[in-house]
Amino acid sequence: MLVVPFSLPFARNSSRLRFLIPASAARVARLAMSASPQAAATVSVEYAKSGRSTCKGCSGAIASGALRLGVSARDPRGFDATKWYHVACFPSASHPLGSVESINGFDSIKEADREELHELEKNPKREQTAASPLEEPSPKKVKTQSPAEGVSDKASVSVEYAKSGRSTCKGCNENIAKATLRLGASFHDTRGFENTKWYHVTCFPTSSYPVFPVENLKGFDSVEDHDREKLQKLAENHKSDDNAADQLKKEMAHSIGDSKEVTEKNPEEVKNPLGKPSPKKVKTHMASPAKGVSEKVSVLVEYAKSGRSTCKGCGENIAKGALRLGASAHDPRGYDSTKWYHVACFPASSYPVFPVESLKGFDSIKSNDREKLQELEENYKRDGNAADQSSEPNLKEQMVDSMGVSKEGAENNLEAVKLAAGNNRIRPAISFSVSDISKDYKGATLPTHWKAFETVIFHEQEDGLHASAKIAAFDFDGCLAKTSVRIIGADKWSLQHKSIPEKLQRLYIDGYKLVIFTNESNIDRWKNKRQEAIDSKVGRLDNFIECVKVPIQVFIACGLGKGKGTPADPYRKPNPGMWWLMAQHFNSGIEIDMDKSFYVGDAAGRENDHSDADIEFAKAIGLKFHVPEEYFGP
Repeated sequence: MLVVPFSLPFARNSSRLRFLIPASAARVARLAMSASPQAAATVSVEYAKSGRSTCKGCSGAIASGALRLGVSARDPRGFDATKWYHVACFPSASHPLGSVESINGFDSIKEADREELHELEKNPKREQTAASPLEEPSPKKVKTQSPAEGVSDKASVSVEYAKSGRSTCKGCNENIAKATLRLGASFHDTRGFENTKWYHVTCFPTSSYPVFPVENLKGFDSVEDHDREKLQKLAENHKSDDNAADQLKKEMAHSIGDSKEVTEKNPEEVKNPLGKPSPKKVKTHMASPAKGVSEKVSVLVEYAKSGRSTCKGCGENIAKGALRLGASAHDPRGYDSTKWYHVACFPASSYPVFPVESLKGFDSIKSNDREKLQELEENYKRDGNAADQSSEPNLKEQMVDSMGVSKEGAENNLEAVKLAAGNNRIRPAISFSVSDISKDYKGATLPTHWKAFETVIFHEQEDGLHASAKIAAFDFDGCLAKTSVRIIGADKWSLQHKSIPEKLQRLYIDGYKLVIFTNESNIDRWKNKRQEAIDSKVGRLDNFIECVKVPIQVFIACGLGKGKGTPADPYRKPNPGMWWLMAQHFNSGIEIDMDKSFYVGDAAGRENDHSDADIEFAKAIGLKFHVPEEYFGP
């Protein structure tokens, strides 16, 4: 073991010595770095600009326009990081406010909100565990805290049938179907209202919440008899599992000296003596790239388009413009899912990352960043991936420092890079992650099976829809359906041509994947009637799919066209963003045969056409183009 004496000169030169000592000694360097005083944190106040920020106190979302307090401190990677809080959740014991009039932004907030801050100044929140800006638990640590650590004793459990299909099970992270029996754990939120976590009955953590006797559950009397029997069976299974776990503990402790300590540290393994994984273990198994995923995963490298992505290795945000590695795999819901990592956090032993020259996007990064990846490969071959083997996040930070972080990222979310395939055109690489998907669109609720990504609303993959090299793509309004911009309503449409159902069914039988690409700027434009616009458009599409009786993939571009001083939305036709989103992330990685694929649309730039958006869309992609009357007949 290498021993390095600790001294002040070492602390000053720790960044240089990192290159000379092995990874095992880097911990000593880290201690030297931590000896330097922390930069003082500054507090600011403002109204949330969007609904994407998360309170670091309660882990709940901070609504757009809500008053929030921010603590800004110097990040170890060299830039300022701000942690946001609801006013009621602000840890004033850790970050003394002093005179609230001196807080940045105080003069720009409303009088009523100033009074709220004065009240906070008079009665500061005294939390049990004060933390410095760098010591506060990350959101993931807060979220993964077990219910038994401060929640279950105050939680009440209820049972009911799901009122919609929008709730998500906290055990398996899957949607709970409408009218499905579900169990809810409710507890008082720090912001003053009740918060409920919903679970499938089979996923409910019975050891963490007061669920027995089930006859006492709120709502038990309102469920049907056969569902009451399920709950009673759950109670019986829980008791038998506990007995089996206790017996197994005794046997293990008897046969192995200090195995009692082991069993206490691994309660999940003890509670599953037959090897049946708990819901949490199932999730871990599915997420582990080394267990059946890596062989189907592709790895790419790029500069982060924004600061919203989170590293799956350390749980920290990836700064905008920073070099990042992504592992993309096909999601069971029908699209490709990408997990992003800092270069230093990437689990190289689990994914096919070498040779780095073969990585998707390698040719589009700067020469110095290519050298860093090549250096990563050399280091891995020599002594393994230190960042992958280490469980200490600070070691990762040192490696990031030593490798450097590029801060010149792409300004546009559609960064042009060359990708090998098809017609050899320049194709935009669209950064896509499951974490970027939303169940609503700018405050408007989306129906079940519809989701939003940036300015696109898409229909989740349904049964029978398969990826294919042959794509039959269509516009909707004026091509497949007769509609009017002046009339809204899910049932206010009719077939444009009688032959459409038969034609689409024949294409499906012949192995084509059917896709609709449609613009609907009213969804963005009608701010006060956005829900009405979504319900009308989505309702028409749902009804059309039901009418033709064939599965179809749908993408709706909601963004606006080119305006005065503003560029057109990259997903709005004639821009080809929707096509590349489908081709790169919703076709299971299957390369599209451009010779066999085609697009049908009515906006062909003819004398009576409203525009040339459809024909220009096809040209931008390199697709064969047809007008509806030519393809479907009169």
